[in-house]
Amino acid sequence: MSDKLHNGLEGQLEQVLAERPGTRLVVIDTLQRVRPVFVDSNAYANDYRDIGRLKALADKHGIAILLIHHLRKMNDADPMNMISDTTGISGATDSNFVLRRDSRGENTATLYCTGRDIEYRELELEFDAETHIWKRATEAEVAQPKRDEILFSASAFMRERSSFTGTATELAEELKNYCEQVPLPNVLSKYLIRHSDELWKVGIRLETKRTRDKRELKLTLLSDGNDDNDGKNDTDPVENLLSQPSQPSPNNEEE
Repeated sequence: MSDKLHNGLEGQLEQVLAERPGTRLVVIDTLQRVRPVFVDSNAYANDYRDIGRLKALADKHGIAILLIHHLRKMNDADPMNMISDTTGISGATDSNFVLRRDSRGENTATLYCTGRDIEYRELELEFDAETHIWKRATEAEVAQPKRDEILFSASAFMRERSSFTGTATELAEELKNYCEQVPLPNVLSKYLIRHSDELWKVGIRLETKRTRDKRELKLTLLSDGNDDNDGKNDTDPVENLLSQPSQPSPNNEEE
């Protein structure tokens, strides 16, 4: 029902703000629906001009204007490069947030946040099917399996197959048969990377590889080669590890 940018929209917003002075947030969904079609060929200038008009309005009234915009279908190592149209869009805004899922059917995603007055962050989110709301999903806020559960399930899984290569989502799906509560894929991936030394101690080598559009995990079951122990150590290697105090790993830094 609104007019287009440069053709009445700004006046309509001014009127609403005058009638409702307590307004602090305006949402435009989607940006493309209020943009005019320019005949000149300078797409960057057009993008920067459109966002600039809305930013000026937001600054004038001390409000936030949230623009919902599409992403390109092509993946990119830098999520901000996936914002549709030219870099004039992200260049003229104060902050940009990109919500990206590995595949359309997944209920987990990463929200990439960057801006002039905020620190860069990557937030793990989970979609609540009952409330239809994306909620924060961190190790502190989501009940995660105990440390021994993950190691036991990974060990049991790998002893039935000598190797695994796939995404964290695929691995989480496989571990459902071995663990009562499997972590979210992003949390599982970070956990395994952070505790790769403990996996090594129970005979599992972890490798990571990033392709053009996804990260893959490779788990390999190692041969212990301890044929001369004369049965002195027949206990589960995971149990042996968990009976020892946990030691910090020199390789636990985040990537």
